[in-house]
Amino acid sequence: SDDIRITSIEESNALMIRATPGQYESILGAIKRLDIVPLQVHIEAKILQVSLTGELSSGVRWFFENATGLTGSGTSAADFNAIRPNRGVWNSFAGSFTSTAGLAWTFLKNNQEVFISALQSAGNTKVLSAPSIVVLNNKTASLNSGTQIPVNSTSFQPIGGTTGGTTGGNNSFFNSTQFRDTGITLDVTPRVNPGGLVYMEIREEKSVPGAASSAVNGNVSVDKSTIETEVAVQSGETVVLAGLIEDTKTSSRSGVPGLVKIPLLGRLFGNNSNGSTRSEILVLITPTVIDSSESARNLTIEYQSRFKGIQPLLHPQPEPQKGKHKPTSKE
Repeated sequence: SDDIRITSIEESNALMIRATPGQYESILGAIKRLDIVPLQVHIEAKILQVSLTGELSSGVRWFFENATGLTGSGTSAADFNAIRPNRGVWNSFAGSFTSTAGLAWTFLKNNQEVFISALQSAGNTKVLSAPSIVVLNNKTASLNSGTQIPVNSTSFQPIGGTTGGTTGGNNSFFNSTQFRDTGITLDVTPRVNPGGLVYMEIREEKSVPGAASSAVNGNVSVDKSTIETEVAVQSGETVVLAGLIEDTKTSSRSGVPGLVKIPLLGRLFGNNSNGSTRSEILVLITPTVIDSSESARNLTIEYQSRFKGIQPLLHPQPEPQKGKHKPTSKE
């Protein structure tokens, strides 16, 4: 018979083929073309918080693209700082910002550290988190930087029979607590083309817990903003997402110790002050295609070299005790 039968054996990841020798050769050629190692993408992210004060008061995009003064060029942090009043060096290591629906992004090529150094020299810039993950091509990677907050709920179960539509007996109440992620959440789905260009579908969500004073049944509200976009970048290069600005309000009370706590009269010996701080959240995403065992080894070696730098901090060597010497034998 010329019927072809192919049976898969999942336990051993094998195929059992029943065919003529000619048919088998054709099937084997097709299997070899299809049975290849799937592409993987290493997604490395850095989440920065930039205080919008001084030179950065109008936002990161304005800081890099708008100014007057001298002109110049360069590709290092020193070059940038030397002509920072005019930002003319910006085009030497990055592209122009593109803005859509409140989100601004640009490409840093391979100059991520120059970008961060320029921000740190201009104001208060903190690296909140630097997560990384390896994901299969066309699969979604999720990265989260933040805290989990408890969400309480109460349910009940009727106890007793039902007569005439009325439930008899008592109700048994159950309290449960679930935890919800807050902070910055990134969902990245990479698609790699044969030339090494990585298309990324990016969903960025920022959620901030509300004030405890406005809690309902012990649960605080969560302010959430979500942005979705698609970008394309070469493997190993960095894309910057900007535009998420948060305004944090603060309040404090000061006064003469002891007297400020006197009922009714305490307000005469103290004062309340209110303020607000503005900051912008930046997300730097660097996709690197892992298309062979060699590229996987190179990535492993890179991380090993990073960890070697912190080994002395993780496993410090004991310092020799002063004043103590090993005894020596006399012949």
